Amino acid sequence: MKIAYVFTQFPAKSETFALTDIGSVRRLGHQVTVYSMRRPVQENAKKEDQRQAPAVRYSSLLFACAFIPFYFKLLLRSLPWIFKESSSIGELLKSVYVCISSLSIIARLKRDAPDVVHLFWGHYPAIVGFMIKSELDGTPVTMFLGAYDLEKNLGTTKSFLSMADAIFTHTYENVQRIKRLRGCGGAKVNVVHRGVDLSGLERYTTAGRKRLSFVSAGRLTRCKGVFEALQNFKLILEKYPESFLDVFGDGPEKARIEDTILGLGLESSVAMHGHQAQDTIFNALSKASFLLCLTSCKGERLPNIVKEAMFLGAVPITTRTPGIQELVRDGVNGVLVEKDLGSAARAITQLIENDRALAGMRCEGRKTIVDSFSGDVSMRKYEKVWHELVGGGGK
Repeated sequence: MKIAYVFTQFPAKSETFALTDIGSVRRLGHQVTVYSMRRPVQENAKKEDQRQAPAVRYSSLLFACAFIPFYFKLLLRSLPWIFKESSSIGELLKSVYVCISSLSIIARLKRDAPDVVHLFWGHYPAIVGFMIKSELDGTPVTMFLGAYDLEKNLGTTKSFLSMADAIFTHTYENVQRIKRLRGCGGAKVNVVHRGVDLSGLERYTTAGRKRLSFVSAGRLTRCKGVFEALQNFKLILEKYPESFLDVFGDGPEKARIEDTILGLGLESSVAMHGHQAQDTIFNALSKASFLLCLTSCKGERLPNIVKEAMFLGAVPITTRTPGIQELVRDGVNGVLVEKDLGSAARAITQLIENDRALAGMRCEGRKTIVDSFSGDVSMRKYEKVWHELVGGGGK
């Protein structure tokens, strides 16, 4: 099949899971073309070149304006819908911009004639979905809805739910909320957990794992839990002074985190590495005993870093975010903790002295990822739905 993916930006620095999905679809033998509303920053573009990206078509307002005479009727259908569904001036203006600048995407899709169009996100790409349904009659359009889409709660997203041929999400936690949204209609909500690229992870050796080595990895924002990780690590250090924590990531809280490390007297036991390539992080996880992921972000759902840590043998110590129990079974393949100070430290100090329990968690963690969170396994579920739509003529 020819699969068209629609992104707001590709590649995006924080969306490496998109590369995993597309890589899996291509390994299944399908042709993938990406249609991106925005161009990536230079840094992301260079990284994507190294990962053998699919063909990417970029849109721009200037380029799209050339298509206005050819798609004037489409604008007349789309703009009133946007006015009706927008709940604020800011949302309206951005939606109009997306609509006009996406005319080049519509023109290219009409030329390329994909078998299926998949909206990788369900917020502003839903506008492109509406335009496809209006202009490319008979082309199935599927849409993914994640926590960010649900939090954004755009009127155009809710309206397009009744038009999409299939809806995907990555946790059962989201299903009821999606069904409650206006206009959900008869479109089935398919729960497909985001998978990780096992072929890329298998090459990391876990030989020489350090018993008291910890990793924290993610964007350095307040809700990501790095401050909480440092406070819990200090408690661990008091009992096990040879412990060491590697922190990977960059973000707006970097300076405050560095000040916290100094304030807690952790400068000789914590290393800040900044933003690093995945290869560096995966190598660190393969040698670490624990991953500290104490996030409290509102939109957090089944973080990929937890899946990668589980496969590589770093036992995840993570907070009870929505849907996390679908990935981490407390005391079986990882540890779920509360957000209060000391909860993570208490759980870890109990585990450090129990080699048998740690070995069992590592074994169960890897098995969980292989059985249920492989990128190839996940994308076969997408493939099945797409085959049904193409073979059955859509919804």
